[in-house]
Amino acid sequence: LGDHAAGLEGARALLARDPDNLQALERVARASRLARDEAGLLAALRRITAKAPTHVPAQTALAHLALEDQDFAAAERIAKTLRAAPEAAA
Repeated sequence: LGDHAAGLEGARALLARDPDNLQALERVARASRLARDEAGLLAALRRITAKAPTHVPAQTALAHLALEDQDFAAAERIAKTLRAAPEAAA
């Protein structure tokens, strides 16, 4: 867990230097998951989807978390968002 915590701190430092960087947010989300920081993971995923509402990996992760919490309404909202995305029509 120590290596994951260090990775998370590195990802957060990168994000602090460039708060609008989507790739840095993705790194924070990934590192949060590995460090088992659920609050940090959720916050990063929400920031990603606020910037990119049809970001499939982040939306999928949020849907999985919603299902784990048995929040089926949230999971359904996420599915609808992804189905309505222009990429879904392709």
